[in-house]
Amino acid sequence: TAWFNICNCTMLGFMTAIDTLLAQSYGANQAGTFSMWAGNSLVIVFSMTFIMAGAIALCGPAMRLFGQDPELADAAGEFSYRLIPGLFPYCLFKVLTKYLQTQDHLAPGV
Repeated sequence: TAWFNICNCTMLGFMTAIDTLLAQSYGANQAGTFSMWAGNSLVIVFSMTFIMAGAIALCGPAMRLFGQDPELADAAGEFSYRLIPGLFPYCLFKVLTKYLQTQDHLAPGV
């Protein structure tokens, strides 16, 4: 849904910033800083995922508030509820993917 895509774009912005920070610290051979940014980014993204899950949970009520058909709003809200359990592993996977790509252990997706 568009509601999910808006939240996902925000998380992709976080991932881009994480990629930059990890690449800079790894390129400067600062292992301590690299591991610090990797750990901090896991915590930050996990906490932001809670906020994103809350926003996605409000999809149905928000659609009703904006004047959508109640049946459509309920269906979209139910669909959005089903997306929430997959958010946490997805966002953590993306951080760990950036961590491995920075060290050249994993090729970027093409």
